[in-house]
Amino acid sequence: MSDPLLEYRGQDLHADGLRFQLVEGYAEPLSVRGEDTIVSARRGRIPRSRVGDVRDLRLDGNIRARTAAEWRVATDILAAIVDTELDPDELVMRGPYLGLPVGTTATITARTVNAVPGPIRAGKRFQVWSVRLESLDPDWLVEEPEP
Repeated sequence: MSDPLLEYRGQDLHADGLRFQLVEGYAEPLSVRGEDTIVSARRGRIPRSRVGDVRDLRLDGNIRARTAAEWRVATDILAAIVDTELDPDELVMRGPYLGLPVGTTATITARTVNAVPGPIRAGKRFQVWSVRLESLDPDWLVEEPEP
């Protein structure tokens, strides 16, 4: 069995009834901290250094199951990995996901900020979710395969 293309806390986000995609936070710019200075006697602002602060990430997807019991198991798996009280953990992407070259791995340490479920549909066998993560160490660590 090959490595998962997208995983969080060691859970494959394309298996066990979970179908999630990283839809925000890979290529977008960081949120920054720092402000420009405004001096009342001068026109305009004086630019100051800004520092990359937080990378906001979003996983959108769904839970799909053949039975209500399988849906419950998948929901419990998701609830366990997106618990907002857990310490940060790794979100890992492996190529060819999001255009990464095959064999390349991109990793970032992130914590769950919020997980919002949609309505349960199809006789308790389908539910859409949106999960917000944030990384305080906001740079992706990209490892390419040995040539």
